[in-house]
Amino acid sequence: MAERRDVIKNKRAILQGYIDMTSEKNIEKITVSDVIQKANVSRATFYAHYKDIHALKEQFENDFMLMMLQLNDDSIQKLIKEPEQSVFNFFCTFDKNKKLIRSLSGNGSSESFFLLFKNALKDKIMQTIHSSDTKRAEVVAFTIASLLTDNCKEVVLLQRKKISNEQRALIVSKFIPRK
Repeated sequence: MAERRDVIKNKRAILQGYIDMTSEKNIEKITVSDVIQKANVSRATFYAHYKDIHALKEQFENDFMLMMLQLNDDSIQKLIKEPEQSVFNFFCTFDKNKKLIRSLSGNGSSESFFLLFKNALKDKIMQTIHSSDTKRAEVVAFTIASLLTDNCKEVVLLQRKKISNEQRALIVSKFIPRK
């Protein structure tokens, strides 16, 4: 059964209120009051959909990670065949979403978002590696996910870039085994 339109509208408003608050406050200091005021919904409406502010944050993180993986799905599929272009596309997606990623990571003070993303990315890469040696495939997937996530973290958290996404992609892609 599909969700009612008013439920969908309220959830979107709450989520948008939360996203708007991330540009005004550190993510750890956002309160339910902040969100409901931004979203123009009642406290009862908020609690009808979320247990607390942490549940909203978790839902937002999960939705955002899923979106980032979907946006990069083509790049992940082509990672082994076309590593340089795939890595470059990946960095560009992170670069475009750096404001939200900074908020999710508390401007780098929280590693949890990056660790969760690294694990989700590793699992996604594992699905694309066709190998009879699962241990080797897991090591390769973890290494690639670590390289991408750690470099994306640097792209997002540095206010000024020391090297371009193109240069970074060229360097990182050299560590990816080709078919």
